[in-house]
Amino acid sequence: MHEVPPQDNPSCEPVSTISLTAWRRVCDTLDCAFLLLVPDDSQIIECNRAAHHLFGYGKAEFLRFKLSDLGDELKNSFLPEEFRSTVQCRCRIKNGKSFWGEIILQKIDLDGVQFLLAEIKDLSRKKQLEAKLKRSEELSRVIQRLNKIGSWEYEIAANKTFWTEEMYRIHDLEPCSSFRDADTVIAETLALYRPEDMPLVAALFSKCVEEGVPYIVEARMNTLAGHLKWVETRGERIIDDKGEYKVVGYMRDITENKQQEEIIRKGEEKYKTILQTAIDGFWITDLEGRLLEVNDGYCRMSGYSEAELLTMNVAQLEGTLDSAQIAEKIDLLMLEGAIRFETMHRRKDGSLYDVEVSAKPLDFHGNKLFAMLRDISAQKEAEKENRSLQAQLLQAQKMEAVGRLAGGVAHDFNNMLGVILGQAELALLQTSPEQPLAHKLLEIIKASERSVDIARQLLAFASQQPIEPKRLDLNEVVSNTLKMVRRLIGEDIALIWTPGQELCPIKMDPAQLDQIFINLCVNARDAVGDQARIVIETDVVYFSEEDCKNNIGCVPGEFALLSVSDNGCGMDKKTLENIFEPFFTTKGPGKGTGLGLATVYGIVKQNSGFINVFSEPGKGTTFRIYLPSDRGALKLEGDNKAVPVASREQETVLLVEDEPTLLNMAQQMIESLGYRVLAANSPGQAQTIAREYADQIDLLVTDVIMPGMTGLELVRAMEPLYPKLKYLFMSGYTADIIAPHGILVEGIHYIQKPFTRHDLSVKLREALAAE
Repeated sequence: MHEVPPQDNPSCEPVSTISLTAWRRVCDTLDCAFLLLVPDDSQIIECNRAAHHLFGYGKAEFLRFKLSDLGDELKNSFLPEEFRSTVQCRCRIKNGKSFWGEIILQKIDLDGVQFLLAEIKDLSRKKQLEAKLKRSEELSRVIQRLNKIGSWEYEIAANKTFWTEEMYRIHDLEPCSSFRDADTVIAETLALYRPEDMPLVAALFSKCVEEGVPYIVEARMNTLAGHLKWVETRGERIIDDKGEYKVVGYMRDITENKQQEEIIRKGEEKYKTILQTAIDGFWITDLEGRLLEVNDGYCRMSGYSEAELLTMNVAQLEGTLDSAQIAEKIDLLMLEGAIRFETMHRRKDGSLYDVEVSAKPLDFHGNKLFAMLRDISAQKEAEKENRSLQAQLLQAQKMEAVGRLAGGVAHDFNNMLGVILGQAELALLQTSPEQPLAHKLLEIIKASERSVDIARQLLAFASQQPIEPKRLDLNEVVSNTLKMVRRLIGEDIALIWTPGQELCPIKMDPAQLDQIFINLCVNARDAVGDQARIVIETDVVYFSEEDCKNNIGCVPGEFALLSVSDNGCGMDKKTLENIFEPFFTTKGPGKGTGLGLATVYGIVKQNSGFINVFSEPGKGTTFRIYLPSDRGALKLEGDNKAVPVASREQETVLLVEDEPTLLNMAQQMIESLGYRVLAANSPGQAQTIAREYADQIDLLVTDVIMPGMTGLELVRAMEPLYPKLKYLFMSGYTADIIAPHGILVEGIHYIQKPFTRHDLSVKLREALAAE
């Protein structure tokens, strides 16, 4: 690391004053990437582990870079004007690819020396969701423009109003993207209406604002460009998400419609010409709903020919209203003189589509009705997609925040549990079983082991559980676990197992797959009642680009499906929205921790899969887990053989751990097992001990991630001194942190912190007995 002399700059006040050692310790536990820079030229002098993982560079590579080397858009360095500065740009990683990142640069004082601290966040997923949302909003704008419909809203308390772009086009004005003063907008808009129409429009609007009465009105206005337009305006008062009243509505340019109606009134022949060339559909019906005339536009919409439609009535085309409701609409039309509503019609092939109907009596025809019909399916679909994307974005952000919190807490909790569990076991060895203290120590050990399980479940939810992935046959794993599941759920529940044929292999940690399967089955057990049934199925599923649109995290390709269904009580919509959150449970006190489904969610996400849940109250629940295929020669894991018990005489262990309390605890544990222990608190001290030690060192037990050198680099440095040296890695960090260091691969001996004395003894014998 570069040493930077103190700088006298009274205007550069540090954000905080802490030691460099404390900064390293804190930053290395965080998921966010941090870089420490020299203020003069933004030279990188320190980085945390998350930065290694994000960019792919090793520490030595980072120290050769300046901040500007991480992206072309960073060539002109941005220094904090006061204490903090933020920029979003594309950042380049080691493999040449790039990602959208947010860089927050601020001043910091470490050991009395001033530095720049760069915090880097990966915004790629957020940008993708925002891009989808933007496309959806753009589609909505296009649909408004094509249909000449503009929407508006009026915030009553704030006295502000907002128009979409089409609203401005209707008024022949330049678009404005911000909220405007409502009094000004309302006054200017009302002034445009024809004098004979303005009082009615103003009265309806006021009644809607003050009493909440919705309205729809057609009126004429003279725009500022001198154009006379017919517009249809609709308003409705609602309560927004802040609990405030606001009026929302739309305005539609119906000038062409009015012109078409005028032409119809002027003569039958002219009417027929326009009727047949219009894009929208038109009907003329009698008062019983029988079709008398239709245009080509409606023929295209419905799929029927003109001859077929003229033998039908409205009820045969309606997909929502029955005959009685249609009769009510006709009565209302004759009473009010005009109606407009949305419904669904049925095409010739049986499919339904959304339609907007505008109907009036035909005065010059006598006892006949005229209706204009517009296919609004695309508009409805765009609105639905927009709502869906917004909901998915909010849910993804919420689960990401909860997962980050759970992962950070669980990691720190694990370190403390390691010391508590280890020291309690060592104290128990020094206590005779008949002493009262022995019982208390056993209770401490049991409580610590239960706490370890909770921490691991939290890590699983955060997609940070340390894993040892293997190629697996899903059917075989489920079959082998069924016997245990039957004991867990009881003999009174029918367990139906339907394996799929020619299932694709998957690659994941077998223990994680067991966790998913058992948690789902136990959850189903707690939901069923009399004549209980749980159905377990597997299958192969293929997803296309279109299939993935409504599933965040899904990518096109082949997936193995694990489905667990029950005929239990089911869940309502509100419960479904929260079931994967940690500690959320519908069970009574003492009957559940609320971590089972959170664990399932985290494991599925960690293995690049996704999960769907289908449930209704009283109709049971189905969980469908999709895990990505790992096609290739499936090599199944054999049964674990018993660890050979060899003599521990003359066996020497070199123990390397940079945390003093963990080093001391692990040393006592290994010595209590009868080994000779050489303890080192850093890789450098370990190499010094190895060079100076006169006898043979049989086993190296080392932490994976340490300051200055990783565990794997230490092993390679020790090989010239002890060519036959065997080794055992240990770590409390998560899989995404330690995997780049080459540890979680087949054939490497590894133990996860925190561990018990028994687990450590087994791993020591495995490592020493290895070839």
